[in-house]
Amino acid sequence: NTPEGKDVLRVIGQMRTDWASMQPNTPFTEWMFKHAKVTPGSATHKLVEAYLARTWSTTLHLMDAKEAAREDDEWEYGTDNFILPGGFPQLIDYLKAGLDIRTSCPVTAVDYSGPNGVRVSCQYKGSTH
Repeated sequence: NTPEGKDVLRVIGQMRTDWASMQPNTPFTEWMFKHAKVTPGSATHKLVEAYLARTWSTTLHLMDAKEAAREDDEWEYGTDNFILPGGFPQLIDYLKAGLDIRTSCPVTAVDYSGPNGVRVSCQYKGSTH
């Protein structure tokens, strides 16, 4: 509800609206400063950077504006991505079924030579497993 928060929503909304007319290979920062009229170094710039960089694990100057907008659009409307009903923990539970998974134990060896996959050895409660 802050003015900066509303401005971030304005920038994201404009990105979603403008994506079809964006030129490829334009850094997001360049598009944001020129077309969304965001001042470099402003609170809005920093908040948009935090939101989008966290989403795509990169910085805005390395991000292609058109590709970011296309990906955002596809995520929003589900053309290439999906949301797993019930959440992603059920996927993790399925993948770990039947595995001996231990946390907080340092790995001491990884053996790739076996016919049945990888064998990982670790120190757990004073002994090797």
